[in-house]
Amino acid sequence: MPMTMRGRLTYVRRRALARWLYRRPLSQLNPERLYLWAQAIIETAGVPGAVVEIGCASGGTSAHCYRLLQNIGAPKRYVAVDTFSGFVPEQFDHDVQLGTPEAVRYGFSVSSPALVRQILRQLGASGVELVRGDIVAMPADRLPRQISTALVDVDLSHPVHAALTKTWPLVAPGGVVLVDDCDRRTGFRARAGFQRFCAEQGMPERYEYGMGVLHRPPL
Repeated sequence: MPMTMRGRLTYVRRRALARWLYRRPLSQLNPERLYLWAQAIIETAGVPGAVVEIGCASGGTSAHCYRLLQNIGAPKRYVAVDTFSGFVPEQFDHDVQLGTPEAVRYGFSVSSPALVRQILRQLGASGVELVRGDIVAMPADRLPRQISTALVDVDLSHPVHAALTKTWPLVAPGGVVLVDDCDRRTGFRARAGFQRFCAEQGMPERYEYGMGVLHRPPL
């Protein structure tokens, strides 16, 4: 999605001030959900496969959890997927009909892979692998062949459903998938995508701290 003139100016300022604006990992997750994601990564440290984050915004969560993996001696691949240009207009339009407020349409549009790489580098997480793409349209073979744990943080119903459809078959036994923004009080409709996927798979819906939770039983 092309940036507005105001967006371009904001982007230029962020690139210029990134050294000061992003001196610490700034996660978009609520504290309790960041805890849950970090806990899932620790608990699946022995499960084979990469850690995957779909919807990484400015990379704060990625940096925090990549360093977590290094600190616990589990240097797995950490792969972050994002459009790096905000919401896909048609996907957002669909969720506006479900109640998502128009005011958040451009909330994540001021970004780029270059900016996020810059942020990750200065946060000591340059090993995070960035994949640019819309998870709805992106071929599943651009994801790692095996996943130990995944965070789906794309807010909208269609991308959540697509992310689960593409990641779940790749999750190793004992692996975990978390879906952010499934709290009923949020303006986003991630829960609708999660519910649709669970219904299609005949799986029970499970929620913790407003996140949808899927766990593949170990062998």
